[in-house]
Amino acid sequence: MPHQHYDTEGFVLGHIDVRESSRILYVLTEKFGLIFALAQGVRETKSKMRTNLQDYFCLRLGLVRGKEFWRVTSAEEIPWMSNLISSPEVYPKVSRIFSLVRRLVQGEAIDPEFYSGVKEVLLGKDSELVAVAKILKHLGYLKAESLKLEDTELLQAVNYSLASSQL
Repeated sequence: MPHQHYDTEGFVLGHIDVRESSRILYVLTEKFGLIFALAQGVRETKSKMRTNLQDYFCLRLGLVRGKEFWRVTSAEEIPWMSNLISSPEVYPKVSRIFSLVRRLVQGEAIDPEFYSGVKEVLLGKDSELVAVAKILKHLGYLKAESLKLEDTELLQAVNYSLASSQL
């Protein structure tokens, strides 16, 4: 019985190199939330997906569910989004936000709303503090009313939430 193939949009939050030429990607997807996806042979110079499977890229992914991991079957960069989040002004913010998401979300988590929220944060004009607060609120680490606080108080609430979660 053939495996079902899925197409989805996603952000590569980071990766771990495995074996000689493969990579496990942390991918926040539109359909499945945070997943771990194996890209076999992607570090070889002849790999067609090599240039697209970079950290912080926004992609259209072809995926098949394997025993241990999802497997990447295709990857096409969404250039306008990747260009936006890799710009010198935005890249440091994106890097810190994606790092925080990797730390906060443990294991695979199906949460398409979370994906939409992160995408909205990246596309919006929110300060990094407000963006982090929105992510913490969505994950249940921060109360909704905290988003109405002034920056100084919001920063205290965010720091308290992170300290309480031991992250």
